[in-house]
Amino acid sequence: MFVVVALGSLTLMFAMAVDIGKWFLHKRALQNQVDAAALAGGAYFGDCFVGDGSTAFPAMIAEAQKYSGMGATNYNPQVGGAQKGTLYMRYNKTIYEKGGPSPDDTPAEPCDGTASAPYSFDVKGTDANIPLVFQGLGITSLAQMNARARVQLKKQIIGYGGLPLAVPNVNPKTVTATFVTSTGAPLPGCSASCVFPLTRGADTATMQMWSGNATIPAQAEGTKVGVRIGLATSGQGCNVISGGIGFICFDNTSTAIGLAVMRATASGIGVRNTTPILKAVWPTTLCAGSPFFSDYSIAAPATTCGAGVQAKVDFGTGMTNPTNSFLTGGVKAVLQATVNGVTADLTPQTAASDGWIWSTSGGAFGLNPGLGALPVSLHWEEQDGVMGGKTCKTSGNPSTCKGDFPNPVQQLYSGSDAGSGPIKLLSLTESGASNPGRPYSITAGSSHTVTVNVGLIGSLKLTPQTILLRLAEGSRSSAIRCDGNGASDFRDAIINGCKTPYQLNPSGICPDPVGQPLNGSPNDCVPLKPGNFGNPTSDALDTRFASCPPNNWQNYDAANDKRIVQLIVTDFSYLGGSGGEEVPVVDFGAFYVTGWGKASCVNNEPWPASFAPLSESRGDIWGHFIKSVPTTAVGGDIICDPTSITPCVAVMVR
Repeated sequence: MFVVVALGSLTLMFAMAVDIGKWFLHKRALQNQVDAAALAGGAYFGDCFVGDGSTAFPAMIAEAQKYSGMGATNYNPQVGGAQKGTLYMRYNKTIYEKGGPSPDDTPAEPCDGTASAPYSFDVKGTDANIPLVFQGLGITSLAQMNARARVQLKKQIIGYGGLPLAVPNVNPKTVTATFVTSTGAPLPGCSASCVFPLTRGADTATMQMWSGNATIPAQAEGTKVGVRIGLATSGQGCNVISGGIGFICFDNTSTAIGLAVMRATASGIGVRNTTPILKAVWPTTLCAGSPFFSDYSIAAPATTCGAGVQAKVDFGTGMTNPTNSFLTGGVKAVLQATVNGVTADLTPQTAASDGWIWSTSGGAFGLNPGLGALPVSLHWEEQDGVMGGKTCKTSGNPSTCKGDFPNPVQQLYSGSDAGSGPIKLLSLTESGASNPGRPYSITAGSSHTVTVNVGLIGSLKLTPQTILLRLAEGSRSSAIRCDGNGASDFRDAIINGCKTPYQLNPSGICPDPVGQPLNGSPNDCVPLKPGNFGNPTSDALDTRFASCPPNNWQNYDAANDKRIVQLIVTDFSYLGGSGGEEVPVVDFGAFYVTGWGKASCVNNEPWPASFAPLSESRGDIWGHFIKSVPTTAVGGDIICDPTSITPCVAVMVR
């Protein structure tokens, strides 16, 4: 009896143990299925940002089904063989198919960025009616068990597989205007080195705009006041320095006069000696309205900017009735300006008590973009008159009747990659002043308040407009050594992507002041690869895209299109020649390549014609930044921002 009773109890316990084990087996398998389904579906989050995003949810469900145990594939089949239960999967539903808690916060659409759980793909699985081994006492099956998984888009913090090119992002925290002497030193009378912060205003379609007021202390006659523009993470000034870690000053090729020049001149009648008196001089451009211009100022099909020079000169008495380039009835005079090797005559336009205003005709100087600083010189001549007690005649000694004003008298500036970098607009204005040519000609002996307006290349953004990246050729090559120093390493990284992972640099500075990342974690600074890599880049891109994949912009397959490449983004100041041998990884980006320099692929978009003043080079890549969800990346804790170029990663959050 004892053995019989004990055997029955042991049999009951054995059956219960088997059933409990079976429950755990089904529970673990169900959790694996919903986890795999959520991760598989999350790979198609990128479709949320293509077109209206309507294809994303169906694509996510279709991929998730393959791994859920319910699809036609053999991925994660339901356990149990003949002892299977009934499997249910629900996607982005607030409740389970059977049982479970009350409705939760799951959004109805995974592409919804405004819900309480933005950009979430939620999978709820139910395994119901699981047959039991022990079916006594009228219990034949387990009613149901539930499991859940959710992936959510988070900001990418680690990435690899990108091109070995660091894209400079022009997104300074501060922009300053520093007023300096012709040597780059602080102006006399400046209590704070004449550094004035500018305030960011409303962006235009192509530029971010900054402006601010600056008070210039009184300067002596003839003083040339330069304007230098600084871009930085904090408000450093730009006298006698061209930049440093985390900031850069322009003109970056010189610490001297800057991108714009103001010249202090005296008012009233001067004392005439042996030479005429230069009262004022200011340059103009027809394309920009200020002496600074760039390729952004020139509208296609034009390729040059028409510039001119105006000046007020006191040649002495008898200056009446201007005719052509001479002043008849007294002193006859000639005035000529030279810019970029071209000389043009100025003709008298308006008489004043202290001289005449002279001007070149129209755009006398056709200037190309990218030339940098263009000094202005002025040459004068007098004939048949009296100058400082000396008689000037055509047949007399001509050396006493002509000369040059101390050069340079002024400056134009043609924006260049090396000198002015991302600055595409710079203008000065002064209200209330009556002197002609203000504020590029200011009255000596009194202070002046001027407004500085600066336009920078817009920061990197998602846009349907074609973006031209000039990354590997010229003075600002941004090639990086992600996998090694050799030429073959660079080529392989263009073709296959960088193998070495890198992570975001929170400080934006190299070397990172908070120290290198923990042992075993990716670096947040990447070494530069000096040199011109236009040809290697173009050749390697030809190999990478040898099949000439279709150009599917704007209806591309976010998960599989071969034209999508990953990029490292760095701070612009580190590519200005003063940031050292490494650049910080300040961001990541995905770029849809529609063309590259000198390629033979017929599927490419033509080189962007909107940049007509430039010419196509082998270091050019053009296309569009896109919102990407790469699988070769690691996400952090910050919710995905759909408006930024930073890729997002599908991260398992429950």
